[in-house]
Amino acid sequence: MEFINNFQIKNNQLIGVMTIPNLYDSVEFSFNIEKKAADISDFKELINKSKDFIIQLDKNKISKITTFVSEEITDAAYEGIDYEYSKQDIYKLKNDLKIKRINFYNEDMIIFFESNKIFTEMKISCQMDYEFNIEDITVG
Repeated sequence: MEFINNFQIKNNQLIGVMTIPNLYDSVEFSFNIEKKAADISDFKELINKSKDFIIQLDKNKISKITTFVSEEITDAAYEGIDYEYSKQDIYKLKNDLKIKRINFYNEDMIIFFESNKIFTEMKISCQMDYEFNIEDITVG
C-alpha cells in the first residue's frame, strides 16, 4: 500500500490520499465494497486491482482520457448554438483538467476532475473500467 497514504475506514469505505507516480503527488480516493462493517483486509483485492490501474496510468493514458473528456464536454457545451468550436477550445479545457479524486469499485471507477479556469463551479466525472474504457462522462 505504498501508494496509499493517510487512509481510514469511514462509512464502510476506505478513504485517503494516493500518489500517482510521476504525475500527481496527491489524489483523494475511496475504495467502495458492498460490505457492512468492513475492515482493511476486505479491501485487499480492490486495492491490488487499483494499484495495477495506477501503475499503468502514465502521461500518455491521462492525455488520452483528458482529450476524450474535453472533446465530449466541448461538443456538448456548444451543441445547438451557432458557434463552431476549435481544437484550441478542446486543448484549453484538456490542459485545465486535473485529477482530483478517484472512487474505485469492483467493476469500474469514477475519476473526478477539477477545472480551475474553465469549469470552476462544475464537477466533472468520468466513469471507466479497469481496461481504460470510458463508460460515461458527466458535468454538473
